[in-house]
Amino acid sequence: MMMAKTPAELGRIDVELKEAVCDALVNMITRRASGTDEAGRSVYGKTPRRSVFSGQLLPRMSTDNEDETSDIKIAAIGMDFNIDAESSSQINVAPRFSVYVRILPTWEEISTERFGIAIDFKLRKDKKQEIDHEIHERREELYAKEKLDRPDWNELTQEERDALHARRREIRDNLRSSVYAKHGVILGKTGLESFDEAKQTDETEDPIPTDGSEDPDAAPSPLIGRLVTSGAQIPTALLSPASIPPKWRRLDLALPVLAGQHVLVADRDIRIGLLEAVDHRSRQGFVERGI
Repeated sequence: MMMAKTPAELGRIDVELKEAVCDALVNMITRRASGTDEAGRSVYGKTPRRSVFSGQLLPRMSTDNEDETSDIKIAAIGMDFNIDAESSSQINVAPRFSVYVRILPTWEEISTERFGIAIDFKLRKDKKQEIDHEIHERREELYAKEKLDRPDWNELTQEERDALHARRREIRDNLRSSVYAKHGVILGKTGLESFDEAKQTDETEDPIPTDGSEDPDAAPSPLIGRLVTSGAQIPTALLSPASIPPKWRRLDLALPVLAGQHVLVADRDIRIGLLEAVDHRSRQGFVERGI
């Protein structure tokens, strides 16, 4: 446990040490907010626009060709300064900036929950409805056979209710394993545990409809992406297309140094040449990093 210091103890700490701690905290927060620290080298899930909170330039025009710049959405940055007309010193300007480029994540990154970019695979709707319908029909048949479909909850003791719930879960899990396996999806313990428990209506005390009114789309689904990354072999014909998990890599670009009087000239051709040099160095940075 960290113990608070008294005013007298704080007074004995060297002032320069206090300033150094404050500077370190400010620099750490600034680098984290601007994405320039090591943690900001790779961005997962959210776009860099939503992950980096300061020090970024955003596109001026929207997709509707409207100017979206504001006090908090800046599209350009510059600097104004005065120089003595008689000055003979050389001026060197070394521009630095970084860009984020979307790249493919590694298998390690998409197969663990640490990075928050799990594959979002889903079964095709027609196959999902077919599986859900078969599970529903067979489950209702077994519930009716064992008189588990319409129990009188008020007449049951707590132990009897627990036993009924346990039997329903057993029937449900066995049917899920059997029907999914029939379609080539081996659930196993991991797959059964991945179902969304919040949507399991057969665990409530409300009577389960037996007239076919249950919506197949409302039935819970296993986390197919988790099954894939755990090594399960899922027939690709059962799967809907999935978006590539988002990952961005920060590229720090070292640009040409603008030296001497070229920094101050207003000649259009020279300005264009400087911009082309910056563009060439940016592209070269991408090539060097294999992007």
